[in-house]
Amino acid sequence: MVKPITVCNVRWSSPHWVVSCEDGSFTQSKHHSREEAIWEGRQHAHKHRPSVLRIHRANGSLDIEHPYRAGLLY
Repeated sequence: MVKPITVCNVRWSSPHWVVSCEDGSFTQSKHHSREEAIWEGRQHAHKHRPSVLRIHRANGSLDIEHPYRAGLLY
């Protein structure tokens, strides 16, 4: 069975940075700094591999897209 990719986003939504996943599995909007939001997004994306963390700038443009691959199963 192939697990679907979880897509998480870090975006600015005044007055906070918002971390959310497109599948609805996670929403956190209480980050006052971009760095805090990125850290939270990375933690969630790492736990829900395979996943992608899309980090946006305050103006809404995509800054970076970071993939988290599924671990090997033994």
